[in-house]
Amino acid sequence: MDVKYEGGINLFKKILVIGITILFLGTCITQSVAIDSVKKSSIPISSGNTLYVGGGGPGNYTKIQDAINEASDGDTVYVYDDSSPYFENLIMETSINLLGEDRNYCY
Repeated sequence: MDVKYEGGINLFKKILVIGITILFLGTCITQSVAIDSVKKSSIPISSGNTLYVGGGGPGNYTKIQDAINEASDGDTVYVYDDSSPYFENLIMETSINLLGEDRNYCY
């Protein structure tokens, strides 16, 4: 395929360069979308119920211990960082998952 474009540039090579550039940009966009979706799903799926501490949802607890007291084995207590820091001594007598919204941020 030897089609010439004005100025002597091979049209096939130009289309090939444009195609590779579009593929590269498409790959970058796909990865950034995947990273955003991972950030949004921060609550892991568990076999039991999830009880929430803090935040603005209906039925959310204001104290971590209150949610722990209501939890059963296999439940998850998820603590939002909206009301942190929480100053509580916690007593757990059940096997639960205790998770915080942002475990990398200390107050």
